[in-house]
Amino acid sequence: MREVAEFFVSSFKTPTVRNIDKTGPYMHNGVFASLEEVMDFYNEGGGAGRGISLEHQTLAPDPLGLTKQEISDIIAFMKALSDTTVYDNHVQLPQDFSQQRLNGRRVVGFD
Repeated sequence: MREVAEFFVSSFKTPTVRNIDKTGPYMHNGVFASLEEVMDFYNEGGGAGRGISLEHQTLAPDPLGLTKQEISDIIAFMKALSDTTVYDNHVQLPQDFSQQRLNGRRVVGFD
């Protein structure tokens, strides 16, 4: 078993925000289904802001005080970081394609 520095015990890697609107559920335990729920959680001051007392909670308990419009703008920004070609550019064979056209060749793409 690999030795782990004491500093990294119980830590986890923070994921990227790229394609964030495609990667729910959110948070380390998947508790939130939408970005709106995540923003509401942080806007209320996280767990402490919601009255949840945990021994090693590191998030400041102060509410952010964001307006609904500010939350909407932040979510729009996060969604703008999505690469839609990854999810929307479905590659399909041409309508007139048939196995006979292959003639034993490997085909890697079409014009």
